[in-house]
Amino acid sequence: MSDLICRSQEALAVDLSLPKWQRLESMLTAFSGLQLSDLDYDIRDKFEEGIARVNHVLSRYELEASDDYRSLSEADLDEALAAVTDAATRAIDDELSRIVLDLDAKSGKLPVAAIEEARQHRELIIPHLVDVIREAYARVQRDCLEGNAHFLAFFLLSEFHSEEGFQMILDAMSLPGEWPFGLFGDAVTETFARILAQFAGDCPELLDDMIANRNLNEYVRWDAAQTYIYLVRDERMQRDEAVQRLRKQLRHALDQSDVEIITPLVSELAGFGAHEALEEIRESFETGLVDTFMVDFGTAKEMIADSESTFRRSIEYCPPTGIKDTIAELRIWASYDEEAKKPYREPHRSPQSVPGLAPVMASSVAATGSGRVGRNEPCPCGSGKKFKKCCMH
Repeated sequence: MSDLICRSQEALAVDLSLPKWQRLESMLTAFSGLQLSDLDYDIRDKFEEGIARVNHVLSRYELEASDDYRSLSEADLDEALAAVTDAATRAIDDELSRIVLDLDAKSGKLPVAAIEEARQHRELIIPHLVDVIREAYARVQRDCLEGNAHFLAFFLLSEFHSEEGFQMILDAMSLPGEWPFGLFGDAVTETFARILAQFAGDCPELLDDMIANRNLNEYVRWDAAQTYIYLVRDERMQRDEAVQRLRKQLRHALDQSDVEIITPLVSELAGFGAHEALEEIRESFETGLVDTFMVDFGTAKEMIADSESTFRRSIEYCPPTGIKDTIAELRIWASYDEEAKKPYREPHRSPQSVPGLAPVMASSVAATGSGRVGRNEPCPCGSGKKFKKCCMH
């Protein structure tokens, strides 16, 4: 935790009903014993500059005890109070900016210390994290996006239950084409449905609008459709209502030949074991609007025929809603997994090794931010297709 932030907050929280001299003395006491050597050079210099303004005023007086502050003139009290208030306010802002810069570090390692500091000052840092995503939102459209802070902000704002943060994430995810992936990588397919379930669970109309919106990325639309299984699992919606809404969306997509969303809707309805939607699902295949590399009719029929078991498995394998612990979530992602980054070394072959048997290698996972195969990587099944067009779902 930043000691400077804590002390600055203490200084700014002084009771305004106190006499000015007493307020000034209390504010300065809040900084007593602060170890300036622990601060970054720039932050320390700015803070010392602000406190120097206060000391310049106080140097006009003999101040040996607390009561001596009574001797300050009204004008000097106002000047000193303004200076210490400004120093404390700037110190908080500078320290929060420093934490964001630490989150943005390009070391390839998960910035655990910065994440923990962000947690300790969550209410103060939320606006900064929102601004980070807002800036990234603008920069990705100019093809000049850099750093990682916006990616970590995506997770932290969910962990912090920030409604303002969700709105900014939603705006970013509403960008067309591949821009959401440019911002958040595989978190689009791995995590966004969990965040939608956390914040939009009481607004299914938002989910329906996203599913039907052809301007959104196809995987963002799929996330919205996928969110319904979370809502049912979390007992925020009945299964029948979820199936009815998805079925209505599929009917609309069929009528509009909305190919991008038909496969996701068929997949999600099959996961519900939705026998009610079998005719729409059959029509989807018969009209050739389903990507059969994603889901084939035989599999969908089998899932629906065993409706109860299918639904139970979907609930069982549904990931947790929202982000509870950013560090725990991201430690296993390939881009932050130190073990996964170590180069493969040929194991020592003992005399008992079977001749011609290849050694078992560590999983060759693309470092896309996830411990799984990247959506644009070759599918590990050997089909030759991209993972997103084969076994991804």
